[in-house]
Amino acid sequence: MRVALVHVHVLEDLAGIGVKAESYDSYAGYEHRYARLLRSHGLDADLIVFSRGVDVVRRLKHAWGHDVVLLPIKGMRFLRQVNVFRELLRLVKEYDVVHCFSYYSNFYDVLAFCCQVAGVPLVAQSQGIWPSIPLMPRLRKMLTLRLASRLVPLNMSEARFLKDRFNIGGDRVVVVPNFIVPEDHVPLMRGQARRMIGVDDDAFVVLTVCRLVPGKGVQTLLEAAAKIRDRVRGLCVMVVGAGPFRDGLERLAAELNVADIVRFEGYIPNQDLNRFYSAADCFVLASLEETFPFALLEAMLYGLPVVSTRTWGPSEIVVDGETGLLYKPGDSAGLADAIAQIYRNPDRSRVMGEAGRKRVLENYTAENVYRLLRRVYAGLGS
Repeated sequence: MRVALVHVHVLEDLAGIGVKAESYDSYAGYEHRYARLLRSHGLDADLIVFSRGVDVVRRLKHAWGHDVVLLPIKGMRFLRQVNVFRELLRLVKEYDVVHCFSYYSNFYDVLAFCCQVAGVPLVAQSQGIWPSIPLMPRLRKMLTLRLASRLVPLNMSEARFLKDRFNIGGDRVVVVPNFIVPEDHVPLMRGQARRMIGVDDDAFVVLTVCRLVPGKGVQTLLEAAAKIRDRVRGLCVMVVGAGPFRDGLERLAAELNVADIVRFEGYIPNQDLNRFYSAADCFVLASLEETFPFALLEAMLYGLPVVSTRTWGPSEIVVDGETGLLYKPGDSAGLADAIAQIYRNPDRSRVMGEAGRKRVLENYTAENVYRLLRRVYAGLGS
């Protein structure tokens, strides 16, 4: 079976989160992880990505062995859409299944029509929360979402949303969560990891890993840090990630008088994240909205006690009080209290971390998710 994985974002825009176009052929983002997963089970999977940096369709070879097909998007808006439609239509005819990573993108609408014309089944996934979009694009989604053979939300909350907002449900909607490959994550000894990133042995390290945009809620974490710095000895907040909100967050840290205990690490390649997870005492996911975050799965795999917002995906991943703690999005006092609980109760925190790791290994590994995906692909003829 030949599968086209379509990443409906523009390659050059990934620079905003620290991913350079020239190193995309070794980038370990989720789209590449899906390609590797499918290929490891004998499927022929390529990744199609839109790019402003090419004039004609260009193929790259990723370090993991799959092809990356760069599809040009240039010209005036209408002409660009026509060109994209023409090139996509030609490409999708080469595959048995098209698997798209975001059905909320405008590019998805073009892709859906291409697959309809080509007669190729479309599996449409969501890697993000429903955005606030104008009326006309929203009405267009009422049509294009129905062109997908299967909609694959990452969590049950999203599945209910599709039913309530668009009246799409039943067999056409199949929940398939994100996954993690345990072998990709090699833990380090705590002391070794701390020496590598320059953290004192007696520090209490609170880690977050995310894009630096307002919706990720890092501002709430900074406010929480200001509330508990006198209650948590040696508090060190490590913010890993890049994005347009970094300058604003650094100013906020200064205004809250926590700049001395907050470190902005910038973009860190996936293969180097193990030193940060291994050095941390606690992981925080502060997103105001979230579907199924990889960083939360990674932190739990490393056995960290986690504190997360009670929102779509995280509330299904984290069992409150057993594998971590949940709090209301935007509630800095609630977050501060949760971090303080982790700090004051190291034995309970260790038990939660161990339970979280077990939950990830039992439910969210690549092999578990592949079995779900294979059933989705196999059922496309029905």
